[in-house]
Amino acid sequence: MIRRPPRSTLFPYTTLFRSPVIAYKTGSSMVGDQASLSHTGSMAGRHEVYTGAFSQTGILNVDNTETLLDTAKAMALCPMPEGPGIAVLSGQAGPGMAACDLCEEHGLEIARFTEPIQQKINGLLPPLALRTNPVDMGPAWYNSSAIKGIIQAVMCDDNVDGIILLMMFASANVDAVRGISDLLKEWAQKKPLITCILSPPGIWDEQIEGLEGSGALANYPTPERAARAMVNLWKYRKMKPG
Repeated sequence: MIRRPPRSTLFPYTTLFRSPVIAYKTGSSMVGDQASLSHTGSMAGRHEVYTGAFSQTGILNVDNTETLLDTAKAMALCPMPEGPGIAVLSGQAGPGMAACDLCEEHGLEIARFTEPIQQKINGLLPPLALRTNPVDMGPAWYNSSAIKGIIQAVMCDDNVDGIILLMMFASANVDAVRGISDLLKEWAQKKPLITCILSPPGIWDEQIEGLEGSGALANYPTPERAARAMVNLWKYRKMKPG
């Protein structure tokens, strides 16, 4: 007879693993379940059972290979967020809105800046720019010191637990991208900082390679993938308090 361990040894599982564990369990469909039964009997069973087990044991469950790799990258390079408040800074309004939509859909909050930080942002952006979170930095691209000032201010905001920075190529923002590498590296280990810095081949190759190659921060090719990585950092942080 197999004895069931006392309940006190089963819950919570917050110290079961010393390192983060991410799982991608295939076989969520009926056909997939049958295929997994015939192929890997030791891991066979209904998908819902595994989903519940992963949650109880502090394993982050993802639903595709791309997200598995993206999440592992974020966990390797970023500290965990202390709360759900996220700031989205974008060179164009559209990518910023896309990231916000995904964040809010999956449990993150678009942070409200503290009054001093909001006033500082107001002073750095020209009239008619979107100043509240998400911040549209596009109107300030010709002023690289303003871009750096906005990023620095938001990173210092106590209401912000993580930052998503989206910078899609435009001719006006070349100098701005080249001027913020050191600032991003400086802050990357203080709060989770996830970026989508993207350009056509040959434009920002050196800058992107410098950020990614240094292991300073996690960079992704689309706003949605950047946002999803931040979402999964927060999901894991909630499962592993303390």
